[in-house]
Amino acid sequence: MKIILNPHLLIGRWSQRAITEFFFTFFTLFLLFGISNDFLYARGESVENFDDVRGSAFSFKDEKGTLLQVSINEADEVRNNVVTLHYDVVKEGWAGWGLSLKGINLEDYTWLTFYIKGEKGGEDFEIGIKNKANAEKKLLISRFIDVSTEWRKVKIPLKEFEGVDITSMDNLNLGFNDQSGKGTILLDDFQFEVPDTSQEGIGLGSMVQVNKVLVDSFERSNPTDVYLVYTGDESSLELNASRIVKEGDFAMDLDYTLSTARGWGSWVSARWQAKEVTLDWRGADAIKMWVKGDGSGNIMRFSLIDADGERWNYDDPEILKLSQWDLMEMPINKFTQEEKWTQKNQALDLDQIRGYEITIISVGGSKSSPGVKTSAGKIQVDYLYVTGEAIAQVWAQPPKIVEKEKIRILRIGNIEFNGQLFTEFLNAPEQKSTVNHFGKLIANGKVGNYSAKFEIAAESQEFGEAARYSIAESTASGSTAVTQSSREMQVNLQGFANNISPYLTQITVGNLFVDYSPFTFSPVFGFKGLSVEGDLNRINYHAFVLKHKYDSFTIGSRTKFYWEGFRFSGITVYYRETAKINDSSVLKDGTLQKSKDLQLQEVQNDWVYTLDLDRAFWDDKIAFGGTFGYNRYTQRAQVDRSNPFDPVFVNLLDPALQVDGFMGRGRVALNSIYIPGLKINYEIRSVDTNFKPRYRQSPISFDDSESDQKGHNIRAVESWRGLVGSVEYDTIKRNVNDSYFKNRANYGIGYYGFDKMDIAFSQEIRREEYVNTSNRTSVAYNKNEKVIVSELYIRTQINPKLAFFIRPKREDIEHPGSGKTFVTEALYGKLEYFPMTNLKILGEFRTTHFGSTDFEPKGFPYDDNFVRGSIEFNF
Repeated sequence: MKIILNPHLLIGRWSQRAITEFFFTFFTLFLLFGISNDFLYARGESVENFDDVRGSAFSFKDEKGTLLQVSINEADEVRNNVVTLHYDVVKEGWAGWGLSLKGINLEDYTWLTFYIKGEKGGEDFEIGIKNKANAEKKLLISRFIDVSTEWRKVKIPLKEFEGVDITSMDNLNLGFNDQSGKGTILLDDFQFEVPDTSQEGIGLGSMVQVNKVLVDSFERSNPTDVYLVYTGDESSLELNASRIVKEGDFAMDLDYTLSTARGWGSWVSARWQAKEVTLDWRGADAIKMWVKGDGSGNIMRFSLIDADGERWNYDDPEILKLSQWDLMEMPINKFTQEEKWTQKNQALDLDQIRGYEITIISVGGSKSSPGVKTSAGKIQVDYLYVTGEAIAQVWAQPPKIVEKEKIRILRIGNIEFNGQLFTEFLNAPEQKSTVNHFGKLIANGKVGNYSAKFEIAAESQEFGEAARYSIAESTASGSTAVTQSSREMQVNLQGFANNISPYLTQITVGNLFVDYSPFTFSPVFGFKGLSVEGDLNRINYHAFVLKHKYDSFTIGSRTKFYWEGFRFSGITVYYRETAKINDSSVLKDGTLQKSKDLQLQEVQNDWVYTLDLDRAFWDDKIAFGGTFGYNRYTQRAQVDRSNPFDPVFVNLLDPALQVDGFMGRGRVALNSIYIPGLKINYEIRSVDTNFKPRYRQSPISFDDSESDQKGHNIRAVESWRGLVGSVEYDTIKRNVNDSYFKNRANYGIGYYGFDKMDIAFSQEIRREEYVNTSNRTSVAYNKNEKVIVSELYIRTQINPKLAFFIRPKREDIEHPGSGKTFVTEALYGKLEYFPMTNLKILGEFRTTHFGSTDFEPKGFPYDDNFVRGSIEFNF
């Protein structure tokens, strides 16, 4: 019997052309949409699926007490029979499990694939292959996937096992060591796969899909090769390569200052911007990045800029409260659109990511708010990657070679060189026009866990002082040229030891950057000494010692502890200074004789400690905190400091001056309770007159605004669709005399889109009476005034490379005692242009009209009336 299917009988009145179009359309759709990930790998060698294909498994472990339990054919509700590995590895122990490959030749295969699920997620171990010649290579599974509590398919390119001849394989294996700790993983369906070459010609090479894609490892000695810097208000940001790393040779330093006159705080950011090809992150379910915080409590924001310019943000208010490495995990579905008046398609276009930004945002408060940290902070970021299912590896990564801006100079082995050239034109009334030139060269080297950084910098002559041409009769030629040498040279040297043990993550020798708090140790770079940092379970510690002249030194430590939502921090710093005795003498044979030995005398010491405790509730909607501090200062002698690096003892004080003081601060924060976007902060504080630690933030300002007071502060900030408003009230009574006071009110309103245009108006009204002289700086404060400060701030991001700032400011000052009034007006403007990421051109000016010449500062740093232009080139 013969059956003939006639298309005409089946489809009736359809035409031959319609039939052809139908089958052509069906076949095209099948190619475009019907080819699944697994179909692309039609050719494969199944090693073990624990159902119908069974391999030869083996296991091994040490005899030190490590536990390894292997359960095969455990039924799983998703994948039927699987293998389960329970492991608990002791210190310096090891264990493993594997499958025999029986001499298979893998030359024709591209991938090793299998499925994995963890009991808790985040499990890490090594996976390796070994050939018959006993050549073996192991790789961390975390390079290719973040193990989760859901089944995920792992795809490892066989080319990653470089150095192993894969023509005759012995086994593949999983290895656990004491870094793996204790855990449970489930495994299934081990295969070697290869793309179906019969599908060439339809662009399948671009469809190679993986679970994890590295976006940036930050393995570069000059981050400005890749990232642009953006800042708001009076804030600043500098990017540097760091040897404080999570893994690899380099991480990226973000060295920042957050400062503003507005109550809602300020921001800085580093942006990667696509130049021609956008990133395709379809399939990604999370973005992850390792961050080492500075304990500041500022907000870390990661932003995505998609095809139509919409900005999508993920904010992490916790990560910068830490001071050790921690993984910032950002689920894609938790990104929220930055609301503005104008909206586009209101969808995150993952297939066209035009840029991403790493942003630091202050928690709020103006630079005049009590306790606000306006000095520099520093964090590190490392290893940025995306995870998900079926991510197109090629299109999800930025180009390996950065476009034409990528500039390299000499690299010798694992030593890299980079540097900076800076030229500045400055015109100020006190000195008229000058042109200054500055340059530095930095060498970075690393061997294993040990690294070093050497930096040499020089300031050249002012251009007008470089040479002089004159006529001199004494010379045969009748002329002579006089050239001055460079005016300044400095050398910075740092040595690092990273990840020495699980309890000691870093040792630094040389120039140190210490940043504890505004009350104990505000950053002062340039000191040399030794610092150590590490973790003991939930406790993070940092300690340092700084060497000063003669037997002078500073020691300090900081401990942070996190438990059940509580955040505790303890800091202590001790400073001791000695000075030499010029006319030192000793009693010898009954007579007083001069001594050739250097004689020293302790002249002063200072000790401070603070204890800080915070606890947030109700998903961070309510937070309580408090800080207690104590400072004791002792001055034993008077000192001649004509040469600050050579203090000379003058005479003892009898009795010695010894003062001490306490500080107490309590605070409450409310975040978006009942009213979305509304943040309310309240602080009550009491600070003794003599609480003035040596390394406090901006000592002259601190002694006025932070010391000698009992006070209250309340601040409210509301944001909606890019609009921001704030109001703040602060009142204090002085401890030295309760008739002295300061009342201050501040309000502001603005449009803060962080892109294109920022505009804000703020006003501060202050009434103050205070007469006192600081016993630490000898600065006299004599105030009886009413002041109204009004400021308009405009920042325009004209394009990704060009930004313009302008800030007019007016101060209305009244002295009630004399009845006099004064008006001071100032206008500041700045233009920033990045022709390429390595090159920054800056132009800025300020003109100030003082109501009284008594208020006008003279001399350095020439910041009241000036015009400045500069070119900064990083290479």
